Amino acid sequence: MASKDRYKYTRLPESGYIRLLRLLPGSKANANVQCALFNYNLLNNGHHGADLYEALSYAWGDTNKRQSIFIDQCEIQVTYNLHAALLRLRHPFFERVIWADALCINQDDADEKEN
Repeated sequence: MASKDRYKYTRLPESGYIRLLRLLPGSKANANVQCALFNYNLLNNGHHGADLYEALSYAWGDTNKRQSIFIDQCEIQVTYNLHAALLRLRHPFFERVIWADALCINQDDADEKEN
C-alpha cells in the first residue's frame, strides 16, 4: 500500500536531462494511479533521436480541484484533469512512459521551470 509521504524531487543530473513518468499498469478503474519518475538523457539516448515516450498535452484546469496519485509510493496532488488523463491512458497490463509537465518538472524549482 502506498504511503502518505509527500514526493521529494531530486535535482536533474545535468543539462540535457529530463524526467519521465512511468505510468504503472492498473486494471481496476478505481485503483490508485501508481507511477515512478526517472531521469532520461535526451542527448545520449542510444536510439538516434527515437525517444521512447509520449508527451501528454492537457489543460491544467482548476488548481483547487485535486486528486491523489502516487509516485514512487509517495502521494502527490494533481489537478483533476491530469488525474483523469492518467486514468484514461493507464493500460491494464503494460507500463507507459509519459512526459507531463506538472509532474516531470519540479513545479517548486524556479530554475528547473525556466529550462
